[in-house]
Amino acid sequence: MWIRRVSGPALIAAVILVAWPVATRLRAQTIGLAAGVAVDATQIRRVIPNTLYGVNLQWPGNGNGMWNPTAGTFDYGVLGYTSLAGPTIMRFPGGLYSDAYHWMNGIGPMSSRPAGELWVGGPTSPSNVGTDEALQFASLLGSQLLITANAGSGTAEEAAAWVAYANRGGSRVKYWEIGNELYYDPHTLPIPSLTVDPDTYAARFVAFASAMKQVDPTIKIAAIGGENTQNYALVGYPNWDPTVIAKAAPYMDYLAIHNAYAPLNYVENLTDVRTIYSAMLAAPIGIAQNLQTVSNAIDAYAGSRASQIRIAVTEWGPFFNPFFSLYVLHARTLGSALFVASTLKAFIESPRTDIANAFALLDNGPEAWLGPRAGSWYPTAPLYALQMYTQHFGSLLVPSYVAAPTYSSPAIGVVPPQLNVPYLDIVSSLSADRKTLYIMAINKHFDQPIQATIRLNGFNPISAGAAWQLIGTGIDANTGTDFPPGLWLPQMQDWLNPRFYLGSPSEVVVVRAPQINFGQTFTFTFQPHSVTSLELHAAP
Repeated sequence: MWIRRVSGPALIAAVILVAWPVATRLRAQTIGLAAGVAVDATQIRRVIPNTLYGVNLQWPGNGNGMWNPTAGTFDYGVLGYTSLAGPTIMRFPGGLYSDAYHWMNGIGPMSSRPAGELWVGGPTSPSNVGTDEALQFASLLGSQLLITANAGSGTAEEAAAWVAYANRGGSRVKYWEIGNELYYDPHTLPIPSLTVDPDTYAARFVAFASAMKQVDPTIKIAAIGGENTQNYALVGYPNWDPTVIAKAAPYMDYLAIHNAYAPLNYVENLTDVRTIYSAMLAAPIGIAQNLQTVSNAIDAYAGSRASQIRIAVTEWGPFFNPFFSLYVLHARTLGSALFVASTLKAFIESPRTDIANAFALLDNGPEAWLGPRAGSWYPTAPLYALQMYTQHFGSLLVPSYVAAPTYSSPAIGVVPPQLNVPYLDIVSSLSADRKTLYIMAINKHFDQPIQATIRLNGFNPISAGAAWQLIGTGIDANTGTDFPPGLWLPQMQDWLNPRFYLGSPSEVVVVRAPQINFGQTFTFTFQPHSVTSLELHAAP
């Protein structure tokens, strides 16, 4: 094992780690079970936007199950578990379906709403979940909407009318996005009408944004974009970002990207679970780097508007393969929840990233964060990871520094090889009143607990507090949601501790453990394959 070196501008944090006993650091190198953590509560890196904790909603199929047409109400299970998870912003009408969606099909009495196409020339679905239902669902959960306007088959006038309808009587929808993934390489799509070159999109965006802001100048609008990285080549035009940013900057408030899927192992093989998961859990390092690359592009091409343009990641989440494969259903496991927790850390620490919408709350495919089980809905492990941040984390980011054992991962799918990936990820925050310190820790080791010596600067806690833990029986453990309809290949399992086919609600849980040993220096043991939020309260 190698020990990750500490870096950072805070001298005090460096001093804290230097003070960590040499014997402890040597023992970490030897047995790989020890770590040193320093948290500096005297510095506030940024106010964490609560819009980082979002999800995607989709309109077809009764919102993929959120609406019960027989009862004429939202599904109570969906409402209950979504409320527990606490998403703060919901993107609607959802991904691929956005660029064929005509919003007027989804208003008025449901009995008179025409069916809508899922994509241009594709199959249709009843329009039972429209703008009013999405707004009501978000309101019931204390959330808000981000609407993706149809820039594939729609018009600027249609989008402006949507703004007028949604915000009649008040600004109910602040955030808007123009189009979905219109930047695909036209040679790889069976639907050529749903891809455009960057000059065409930039002109279309300007027309849409101008018309929409004329209706409501207070709204915030995102253009779509993204920077490819190594094997990740979603954007089919190499000059997309420079062109769109330069031409659309005066009208855009966000650049919306979809660069956070992992590991997307399109080339199916018999690679074992541990190798696949080691790459997935290393992927957030590349995600953080890509966010910085996107930020640099905004600075380079947006001119005087650069400081006012933020980043939105409007689709992201664990995703292994879009087709039948040996891993496609692993997006629901505890290992995928660790990826979610580590990726949220990357978003929180990215200074320009203000919005993130996981894909998806409900979906007909395996990537849904709520899944059916025994005729009702049940959370998957990734939804629990979101809940850890919405319920057990603060709003003021403070610096954390870690010295911990590391591993190196191979290239898998779109995930490049990574060296020196720390087994222990740490991100820390204060509550708004600065009276509670939260230390969120992700132990990525499949089998071993990590005992951490934790030193605090600028925060003196009382000894009593709590540890909220997302834990499970194994790296491929899951809550036992049903397989989606269709013919699925047998799924791979961990060769050492196979849990995939033993899925049940008891396999992955969130628990609270009272603590009485907190101080300015204390130790805590983070369980293997776990996410932990330490909740410390300031002494009077």
